[in-house]
Amino acid sequence: CVTTMLSTMIGGGVLSLPYAFKLVGPGLGLVLLAGSALASDFAIYALCSASRRTGTSTLAELARAAQGPRLEGVVVAALFALCGFVSVAYTRLLRDLLALFLRLLEVESVDPYLFGAAA
Repeated sequence: CVTTMLSTMIGGGVLSLPYAFKLVGPGLGLVLLAGSALASDFAIYALCSASRRTGTSTLAELARAAQGPRLEGVVVAALFALCGFVSVAYTRLLRDLLALFLRLLEVESVDPYLFGAAA
């Protein structure tokens, strides 16, 4: 799940960053990118620091140590939902890529409903 989340974050950023820069311009784009990098760095620092101080090794354990079992359940549910949404996104991407691949191979005997062409 961690590898899937990382590749999704990197892939999404690589694909959307040029579009964001086109919308806001290079100056503001660089400022926003630097701000996002600083916020990410601080968040990782805070999580690692809290993990060291509490002796926890997972995000769910850290949530339990910080706020109790209720927050731990919220964190686990959020991570479960994230992994589920990532799986749906990858399934959709694979479907689109497979349809393109079959078109490139000129395979015409595939049911169009399978790839949403007739929808």
